[in-house]
Amino acid sequence: MSPPQPDAPNAAAIVRRRVRSAKPPRRGRRRALVLVLSLLFVVQVLSPASMIILIAGMTPTIVAYFVDPETAKRGTHAMAVLNMAGVLPVVAELWAAGATRTAAMALLSDPMNWLLMYGGAGLAVFMMAALPPFVAQVLEVGAKQQVAELEEQQRKLVEQWGRSVAGAAPEPAEGSASGEKKAAGF
Repeated sequence: MSPPQPDAPNAAAIVRRRVRSAKPPRRGRRRALVLVLSLLFVVQVLSPASMIILIAGMTPTIVAYFVDPETAKRGTHAMAVLNMAGVLPVVAELWAAGATRTAAMALLSDPMNWLLMYGGAGLAVFMMAALPPFVAQVLEVGAKQQVAELEEQQRKLVEQWGRSVAGAAPEPAEGSASGEKKAAGF
């Protein structure tokens, strides 16, 4: 077993550096939450029926916000956008029907509206589950192709310039002094 290297940092030092370099939570998240809650309050005051549709339709996003372990909540943001895209047509239909609570309940009793509202959230979940492995596969194929091209270039350079260009020891020339020493056993 080799002794530890003096300039190699130990695990505790690495953890201390990471803790010191950790950024404090951003204030932008608090502002965004205040903005969203303010907008929801305005919607509640202006159109309570719209608020019923919004809460019912945006439930997957609300759940994802609390379940998503990621601090940046990128998955939740993607779900919120696609979920809202499914909810807005139902809200527009509500406004066309007069924006009453009775109309809101009638819209919520239609299974196709639920499919539309939750379909956007389902699409977001599918994208978050299916796209990362697909993108990783595409990047892996591209990397393998690039490695093959670089190996071909290296092979051509070795043919043209010799093994020393690849970082290997050059082959001794025939009849040279070092070649004769090897043959003599020195």
